[in-house]
Amino acid sequence: YRLSKVQANALKEELIKLLNNKLIEPSSSPWSSPVILVPKKNNKWRMCIDFRKLNNVT
Repeated sequence: YRLSKVQANALKEELIKLLNNKLIEPSSSPWSSPVILVPKKNNKWRMCIDFRKLNNVT
């Protein structure tokens, strides 16, 4: 999915924070899933991952 520059920057910041806190780690898996940013009421973004294709094969 396409992201605006604002969304791309917000996603990059969130991923850096999650990596630094060791909540996620880099992966080279062929099973990647797209990230969608959904606006929250407090004008921040909620990161959602679309696992529909993965769910179809498992």
